[in-house]
Amino acid sequence: MHSGIILSQTYEVWDGAALLAGETDGRGFDFENVAYTFRETVEKIRSGGFVYASCSHGAPAWLSTETYVDYRTGDEETKSLHPGRDARSQKYWAKACRAAGVWA
Repeated sequence: MHSGIILSQTYEVWDGAALLAGETDGRGFDFENVAYTFRETVEKIRSGGFVYASCSHGAPAWLSTETYVDYRTGDEETKSLHPGRDARSQKYWAKACRAAGVWA
């Protein structure tokens, strides 16, 4: 049994061809199933720029960043932060989102 909030961070990268096709193969995990303390989770949300909630009703299933555009290559990247599916992570995820100011 873990004593923290389990988090995973995903990314999506869209190049010009992917934008035209409407689909990208450039997606994956930056990290997966890592335990964070409550304080670390709030800081990760704030410092990582996770400002977009996956939904407007109830605790968000995930949070996403604004799209970062690499003006050299034209690639666009978005990161998303996902809580673990276990009850503890879900409970404290909602509280961390509220503490970070991204969910009322």
